[in-house]
Amino acid sequence: TGPTGATGPTGPQGSLASDFVMFYRANTGTAAGTSVANGANVVFDQTANTSGGSKISLNTGTGVVTIADKGFYLVTFGLSPDNTNATYAFELRINNTAGGAGQQSPAYYVNEWIEAGATVYVNNLTVLVPVTTNPTTLVVTNISGAARSLNNARLAATGANTGMEAYITIVKLQ
Repeated sequence: TGPTGATGPTGPQGSLASDFVMFYRANTGTAAGTSVANGANVVFDQTANTSGGSKISLNTGTGVVTIADKGFYLVTFGLSPDNTNATYAFELRINNTAGGAGQQSPAYYVNEWIEAGATVYVNNLTVLVPVTTNPTTLVVTNISGAARSLNNARLAATGANTGMEAYITIVKLQ
């Protein structure tokens, strides 16, 4: 090999994506929590954090999150299920497409059996979502086969009845 060549000019400065948001479902203020019908979306109704000029928005009536900018996003969602004998299964749907064979691939979901009276913590999942269509929608849907109750049982037990029953955070990576 020959001698090393001269160092080239410095390239352009990169940019750090700065779009992010956190939406959540507030506890109802009762020990009963919020019932989510099978096939229904979790209706996030509060915004906790967001960047100025965010291109990520929420419809508080339907729970539909809209991303109006292409790129790669880190999406985390979590739920606080009620402590009853039941299987909880909730799915992140992109453009309202269900997971499974011939559908959205991969399927993004949390699935757990909750024992009656058990101490229940938040079940969550983090995924990378490529957004190639502008706009793109995200929803978290109950796929348990029956209605399921969301409840921050630890807070309800203290009588506080405040906090989150479910949340979704979205950070644009590039």
